[in-house]
Amino acid sequence: MERRRVLATWADLVLPVCCAGCAAPGAQLCAACREVFLPEPRPADPAPAPEGLPPVHAVTAYQGPVRSVLAAYKEHGARRLARPLGDALARSVAAGLADAAGPCLLVPVPSTRAAVRRRGRDATRELALRAAGRLRAAGVPARVLPALRHTRRILDQAGLSAHERRMNVRRSMIVSDRLAPLFTGISVVIVVDDVCTTGATLAEATRAVRAVGGRVEAAAVVAATARRRGTEQGRRRPGRSDGCPPLRHGAMDGVLRGHCRQGPQDRGTRAFSQALCREAGQDPQARRQGDQR
Repeated sequence: MERRRVLATWADLVLPVCCAGCAAPGAQLCAACREVFLPEPRPADPAPAPEGLPPVHAVTAYQGPVRSVLAAYKEHGARRLARPLGDALARSVAAGLADAAGPCLLVPVPSTRAAVRRRGRDATRELALRAAGRLRAAGVPARVLPALRHTRRILDQAGLSAHERRMNVRRSMIVSDRLAPLFTGISVVIVVDDVCTTGATLAEATRAVRAVGGRVEAAAVVAATARRRGTEQGRRRPGRSDGCPPLRHGAMDGVLRGHCRQGPQDRGTRAFSQALCREAGQDPQARRQGDQR
């Protein structure tokens, strides 16, 4: 893990630097691509939204250079991108806070063990730490609590339908017993991740935090797919699934001032079902024969 970080740092110093978003030479993130992460946050609720999902905010659409930048940060060791991405996440968090007062906890969606091994770090936690620091600099008492962990192995979400994603992550997260008491007395909890697609992962993280008494006010991400950018079809009706009053957006506008290609969705329900069978220790062929009967 340490060797990987050293190699990434060495590559940044020795190899020619190109923009992670558009490959233009000269900087890891050119001025044009940097501006893509600067819009004001907007509601990004999915349509339809999974049960229990809090209001979601994002600063940009998950497309074009945004996809490339996030991939470079997460999968290719471009750790300097944590700064602009973390700053963007901080603005999304600020939108979710609205007029809420008191200390705020940012709870990052946990990366899988396989992803941590592959990347050498928990990329989402890094973004959350950067966002919390930015919020504190703006006078917002925020800190990060990486309380969630997976209870089982989950499949790669890429290529799965919305239903398959919900089934894949269903009851896959819990809050560590030793960290559960830290939610006591905290009036605002924001679940954070880098991207929102169907909202299934954010909804599962929210369920796990609420199960130990955490009051999740909103979810915040850097980017969301275009169908989640606040169209009338995608907007959540006033009110909250947990009985709390609706959030008032825009009260913290300006606190942190400083295109959409959907992923493949047709990998196949059959392949997904077979994988679930293997996870459960069942024979996929036997299950298909049983279904036919």
